[in-house]
Amino acid sequence: ATGGTADVLRRHDVPVTTVYRIAEGKHPDALDLMRQGNVSFIVNVPTVSGGAVRDGNMMRRLAVELNIPFVTTMRGAVMEVAAMRARIEVNLEPRKLTVHY
Repeated sequence: ATGGTADVLRRHDVPVTTVYRIAEGKHPDALDLMRQGNVSFIVNVPTVSGGAVRDGNMMRRLAVELNIPFVTTMRGAVMEVAAMRARIEVNLEPRKLTVHY
């Protein structure tokens, strides 16, 4: 997470790695962590500034290439986390579609 977001996450005891904004041209940035395989899920709710939009575009493109789940709204993030939690709490097993039809 970038600076401000990382601070909020730490205050809530969420482990986080602080990165630079991609537009800053410094490293490490989010793309570096993604390429290193250190990211398994991305929540990116950018502001309307040009730099944030460009950063988001680059992150989405790389997320698709690396098959990393990526959500761009808080509602989507909440729903995704709820689905992950349900998967952990309920022992779901894959079943053939014909079981249901």
